[in-house]
Amino acid sequence: KIGYFTKKLKKNQKLRLVENFQRRFRQKIVNGIIDRESLIIAEKLSKLYWEINFSWKNQNNAYFEFAR
Repeated sequence: KIGYFTKKLKKNQKLRLVENFQRRFRQKIVNGIIDRESLIIAEKLSKLYWEINFSWKNQNNAYFEFAR
């Protein structure tokens, strides 16, 4: 999950959402179809977001930075 709400979207809205994702993160082909490259980019963004915001190591480092 990377910040896109998709549960209540209609088919054409999902197509636009994928097109906008591709415009932002993969400009080579913007067609609204979730292909392998788009999926890999989304997975990496999700992992990066998790590591930055929720990893125990980063929370500890933030605490130590704040405590100094």
